[in-house]
Amino acid sequence: MAEAVAAFAVAVNILQVIDFGAKFINAAWKIWRSGKDSGIFPFLVNPQAVDGLCSLLAVSEDLEGIVQQLQADISPSSHSKDETNDGISAIAGECRKAAQHIIDSIRKIGIPSEPEKIRRHGKPFLAAFKVAWQSEKITGLQAQLDGYRSQLILNLAVSIRSCVTKSLRNQDLILGQLVQSRSDNNELASNIAQISDRQYGLGSALIEYFAYNRGNPSESDNLRKSLIDAIYDSSRPHIANVLAFEIPEARRSALERRFLSKIRYRDMNEREEMVVEAHVATFRWIFDAGDQSRPWANFCHWLESDQQLYWITGKAGSGKSTLMKFISQPIPTINSDDKKPRCTEYLLRWAKDKPLLVASFYFWGSGRSMQTSKEGLYRTLLCQVLQACPEATPHASPEAWEALCLYDEDPRPFNEAQLRSILARAIAFVGSTRCLCLFIDGLDEFDGKHDDLIKLITGIMDTPSIKVCVASRPLSAFERALKGKPSLMLEDLTFDDIREYVTSRFRSDREFSKLEEDDGSFAEDLIREVVQKASGVFLWVDLVVTSLLEGITFGDRVSDLRKRLDQLPSELGELYDRILDNLDLFYHEHAAQYFYLMRACEGPLDALLLSFADEDDPNFAINLTKRPLSYKQIHSRIDIMRRRLSSRCKGLVAISKSALEEEDISSLERTTVQYLHKTVKDYMEQPSIREKLSGMVQTPFDPYFKLCSGALAIFKIHGHETGQVVDLQGHQKLRQCMQYASNVSRANLSSVTRILDELERSISCDQVPLFTDIDIWAQLSEESDMHFGNSFLSLAVKYGVVEYVKRKTEPGCLVQTNKEPFGPWNLPRESQQSKNLWNLFGFQGSRRGKERSSTEDRSSFTRWPLLLDATPSRFTNPAIVSALLRNGADPNFVISRGDKKSSIWTETLAFVMATYSGTPSLPDRWMEVLRAMVIHGASIDTKTINDAMHLAVSEYLVRLDSLEFTVSGLQRHFRSMKYEPKQYSSSLADAQGRRMTRGTYNPYNNMHVKLKARSVRMGSLI
Repeated sequence: MAEAVAAFAVAVNILQVIDFGAKFINAAWKIWRSGKDSGIFPFLVNPQAVDGLCSLLAVSEDLEGIVQQLQADISPSSHSKDETNDGISAIAGECRKAAQHIIDSIRKIGIPSEPEKIRRHGKPFLAAFKVAWQSEKITGLQAQLDGYRSQLILNLAVSIRSCVTKSLRNQDLILGQLVQSRSDNNELASNIAQISDRQYGLGSALIEYFAYNRGNPSESDNLRKSLIDAIYDSSRPHIANVLAFEIPEARRSALERRFLSKIRYRDMNEREEMVVEAHVATFRWIFDAGDQSRPWANFCHWLESDQQLYWITGKAGSGKSTLMKFISQPIPTINSDDKKPRCTEYLLRWAKDKPLLVASFYFWGSGRSMQTSKEGLYRTLLCQVLQACPEATPHASPEAWEALCLYDEDPRPFNEAQLRSILARAIAFVGSTRCLCLFIDGLDEFDGKHDDLIKLITGIMDTPSIKVCVASRPLSAFERALKGKPSLMLEDLTFDDIREYVTSRFRSDREFSKLEEDDGSFAEDLIREVVQKASGVFLWVDLVVTSLLEGITFGDRVSDLRKRLDQLPSELGELYDRILDNLDLFYHEHAAQYFYLMRACEGPLDALLLSFADEDDPNFAINLTKRPLSYKQIHSRIDIMRRRLSSRCKGLVAISKSALEEEDISSLERTTVQYLHKTVKDYMEQPSIREKLSGMVQTPFDPYFKLCSGALAIFKIHGHETGQVVDLQGHQKLRQCMQYASNVSRANLSSVTRILDELERSISCDQVPLFTDIDIWAQLSEESDMHFGNSFLSLAVKYGVVEYVKRKTEPGCLVQTNKEPFGPWNLPRESQQSKNLWNLFGFQGSRRGKERSSTEDRSSFTRWPLLLDATPSRFTNPAIVSALLRNGADPNFVISRGDKKSSIWTETLAFVMATYSGTPSLPDRWMEVLRAMVIHGASIDTKTINDAMHLAVSEYLVRLDSLEFTVSGLQRHFRSMKYEPKQYSSSLADAQGRRMTRGTYNPYNNMHVKLKARSVRMGSLI
C-alpha cells in the first residue's frame, strides 16, 4: 500500500513541474510580445518585458526545489515493481530533465534579481533569452509538457483503478496512509475520513490529496475533469474491469440511483398515465388462449411461444394504446403488493426457469420532443430495465460507472447515440440471464423516419430472449416491414367491447334509464345503432355517446335523438367538423383563441400557464405581485380553466378532472391541457380548419404575446424571494417567457417590451448575479455553448428576441456589467491603477470604437459585447447577428482567451471550422452570419484566418488534416460575399491559391499554419 501512496506523491511533484513549466512558457511569450522599448524612453526595457524576465527568475527558483525532490523520486531505491508506478517514475525522470534545462538556461543568461536593474540594463538579457529560447523551442516545450501531463493522467487513472479493485480493507489502509501523511491539515483529514466512511470514492480522496499537497484546493476540479476524460478517451486502451471494483453495497445502490437520475427526464411516464384505462369487461378476450374463432393471431399463443414480434394495429381511435396498457399493466387492486403485469402468467411459460422483465414505452405525437423521439424511447426503457436489474448498470455504461465509482460524478450528458449503445449493452446483459418483453406503443407517432424505427426494433430482437409487442396505425411502412408477423386488427375484434361500453355508459345515466323505462325498444335500438355505426373506433363512440346523453339531459324527444344520431358523421374528421360547427356562438372566439394557444406550444400546454394567458387585462402579469400561490389558489385556477375548456371546446381540448385530485402542489402545477386525441391535433393543423378558426376570431389575437405574459406571471409566482434565479425550474420558466417573446408579432412589440422589462426587474437585484449556477445554465440552454454575458440583454440575444434587442441596445452593442460572464474569455475589471493599461491587458475592446468618457467609473464593471452571445453558437440566429451588426457591433472586437488575444470574428470562424469539419457545405444560416460579419468589416487577412484555424485545432481539438481549405480561397470567397452578394453561394468556390501545409503554428509571429496541400471542391468550407 505504501507504494501506491508514494507513487501519488511523485505525481504531485510532476504536476508541479508541469505547472511551473507553463508559467515559464507564459513568461516567455510575454517577452516575445513585449516589443522593442518603452516608447518615450527607448533605452529602457518596457514593463511587459521586465515582468516577463522577473517571472523567469521566480519560476527558476521554484523549479530548483522540485527538481531535487524528483531526483529522489527516481532514485533506484524508490522504484517499485509495479508497472504503473514505474511509468510514473519514468515521467518524473523526463520532467526533471526538462526542468533542469530551464534552470540551466536561466542561470546562463544571468538575469539580475532586481526589477529596476532589468528595466535599465536588461536589453542584453532580453536579447540573450530570445536567442536561447526562440519561438519554435517554446512551442516544442509546450508540446513536451502537454505530453507529460497526458501520460501522467493516464498512469494515474490506471493506478486509481488498480487501488479500487483491491479489497475494502486495503483501500482503508491507503486512505489511512493519506490521512497520516497530511495529519497537519484538518480539512483534508476530514474529507478523507468521509471517504473512509464510504460516502465518496477512493479517487476523490486521492484528488483531495493532490490538491492540498500542491497548495491549491481549487485544482481538484481540473484534475477530476482530466481523470474522467481519461476514462472516456477512446484512443487509449480501456483496461478497467469495472466489475472488479470493491464498493460497499449501500454506496453501490446510491451510485445506481445516481446513474438512473442521468437517464430520467421530466414526466417520463406522463403518456402512459394519461392513456385511458380499459372499461370494465372490455379487452378480456386478449387473454383467451382457446379462442380460435376471431380473425387474429392468438395473442396468448404468441406470449407463450418463441416468436419475437407481435403487431397490434388498427384505425386511429380504435383503442390501441388502451389495449397496450391493459396488457402490460398490473390489475388495479387495493392493498396488494402484486404489481405483475396481466401478461405475466403467459410470458412465464415462455421464459420457463428464467426471471422475467417487462418494460414499455408510449410514443406521443402531441407530447414533448422526448416523447416522440428515439432518445425518449432509449431513456424510458433503460430506466425500467435498470430499475428491475440494477446489476446491469456497470455493463451498460462502464465508463460512466467507473467515473461514478472513482470520482463520485459523471458530468458528461448522454447523447442519442450513446443512449442507444447503453440500451443495447443493457439488453444484451439482461438477455443473458433473463427474458425480456417490451411493449412499444404509437410507432406512427414517432417524429423520425418509420423505417429507421423498424430497423431499431428488429435490432433489439437480435437477442433471442427478447420479445417485442408494437402498436401502430396500419401505415404502409409498417405493413411492408411487419407483413407475415403475428398481428391483430383491433377494430375487427372489439364489436362486443364497444357494445358493452355503450350499454354501460347509457345505463349508468339516470335520464337514459327513465327513457328505457318509457320506451325500452328504442333504447335498445339506439345502443345497437351506435355500436354498428362505430366501426370499431372507441374514440368516435365516446364522442357520440356524450352527445346523445347531452340530448337526453336537454329533454330531447325520441325523434330528436334519432335525428341527432343520423346526423353524426361516421368518420372522426367529419365528426370534429360537426363539433366545431356546433360550438356555442357566444364562445366561438374564445374557443378559437384556445386552439391558437394550443398550436403555439411545441409540447403540452401547462394548465396554470393557460390560466394566466387567458387573463383579459394585458397588464395583468406586469401588475401581479411577486409571491407564490397556495395549493388552494392553484387548484382553483386550474379547475376554472377545466370548466372553461369544457364549455368552449366541447372535449376537443380538455384538462383531466382526475388531475385536480393531486394532493401535492408540484404535481398540481404539472397539470397539462391535452387534445382529446392525436387525430384532433392533426385535424387542427389542416389549412381549411386554420382558416375556419381565423374566421371565428373577430379581434386581433397574438397567442405568443398571451403566452409570454402568462409565462411572466408563472415566473413571478415561482417563489423567488431574493430576485435570484436559483434553480432549474426557475430557469425553465425564464426561458419559456423568452421563447414566446421571440415570436410575438410586430403589433405587440411595445407591450412585449414592457413584459420583458418587468421580467428583468423581477430577476435583477443590486449586487445579485442573474445566473447563480453555471450547471443550471448548461441545462437551461440545452447546448454545449458555455459562453454568454451575465446580463438580461445577453439572454434576449441568446433566445433571438430580435425586436427587443433592437430597441434596447445602444450603438456598439456593448453592455455594462459588474458580474462575471460565463465562458472561456477573461473580462477583467478596471481599477484606477489600470486606466492607462486598458488597451494593453485583458478586455481591449473595439479596434474602431470610440474611447470611453474619462468621467466613467471604471472601477467596478466590464463591457460585454452582445455579438459574442449571438455567435459562436450552434444555435446562432442570423437575424440577431444582423441586427447587432447594423447597430454598430464590431466583429473584430478584441477579447482575451487566457493570456492570448482573440476577436469575436476569430472565435466565430474557429467555431465554424471545428463544428462543420468534414461536411460538404455550410447550413444557410451560417452563410448568412459569415456574410453579415464580412460586410460589416470582419478582418479577412491571412493572420486572422491562421489564428482561427489554430484556435480550431488547439481549443476545439479538431484534427489538423481535417481542415481542408486554402487561405487565399477563403479570402476570395469572403470578398465575393462582400462585393458580389448575388454571386456567392453556400460553397466556397475555387478554394485555391497559396495552400497551407501541415506544421506547427505560433500565434505570436507571422508563421502560417500549414495544411495538407490539396484543392477543395466547391461547397467545402472546411
